[in-house]
Amino acid sequence: MGKKWLSYKDAIGHELVVAALAANDGDIAAAHEDMLKAGYEVSEKQLANFANSKSTQVLDARQKMAPRLEELLTADLLDESARSTTIIAMALQRTEERLVANTIADPARVARDISQIRSQGLEKKLALEGRPEKITESRSLDEVTRALEGLGVARQVAIDATSEEE
Repeated sequence: MGKKWLSYKDAIGHELVVAALAANDGDIAAAHEDMLKAGYEVSEKQLANFANSKSTQVLDARQKMAPRLEELLTADLLDESARSTTIIAMALQRTEERLVANTIADPARVARDISQIRSQGLEKKLALEGRPEKITESRSLDEVTRALEGLGVARQVAIDATSEEE
């Protein structure tokens, strides 16, 4: 199939240009490549002019594409996570074998690295489950003192201080 020149009357070609610009976030060179793949002969200068004159249409198309692009990115991340999990398991297995054989020069560093992997994994698991990764509490000194008094651990003493001038 030969290349088709983009004309002003070609509504489908114009929709493809909007889609190419939106899909490539306004990157003229990448949109040009997409148009060539779609069988359209169009210059980068034409695409730049089109992007300027139809910026609202390109932005609208980009907003409509965003949910689908996010779905694709999420699916890619899940695939990469699954692959990473397999690789991490292999690395842990080999590290364990080297630890048992006592061939690791710095076991403390290995323990630190594995501890960090474990902590990150647990934090991500809690986040995915919607559970807090850490719990913090903010109380004033008076609130802490009253709580300690209530437990019978401490009591508040009034300090009567005066200053003397020389």
